[in-house]
Amino acid sequence: MIKKLLVSTVALATLSTAAVAENDFGIGVGLRGDTSVIKADINIDKNMRLEPFFSFVNSDLRVDTFSIGTAFHITDSLSKNVQVYYGGYLGIWNQNRVVSTTVFNFGPVAGAEYYFDKNFSLGAEVNFNLGFGDATDIGTNSEVIVRYYF
Repeated sequence: MIKKLLVSTVALATLSTAAVAENDFGIGVGLRGDTSVIKADINIDKNMRLEPFFSFVNSDLRVDTFSIGTAFHITDSLSKNVQVYYGGYLGIWNQNRVVSTTVFNFGPVAGAEYYFDKNFSLGAEVNFNLGFGDATDIGTNSEVIVRYYF
């Protein structure tokens, strides 16, 4: 099964004549562990974009987590189908357990996207997180992102 999936992916990538997105706006979903993050990509120049994001989790354990922020990316095309980006982000998250905890966070971010056509991409991203406020948060995050550009 994995071998067929790999062969299909390589065949699709080889036959694809896609170009990196030149659209001004996109929307995406990032999967980070058991949390999904909604992202909006706004191209503000040929090699710069803003990416507002938010997520909300309401679990059976009555733990509510809300996160909102924005990222700034500088982009560069490696080929017709591959784009890399790097930059930083700034955000805030709040978690309500017995006591509400609010943390302001920021850090560097880097990622890459593969464009199957000019509107659809699959990517991966990593960031380093520095957080301060009601708690201190230091760590890394990684996610897989599916984006659709208009």
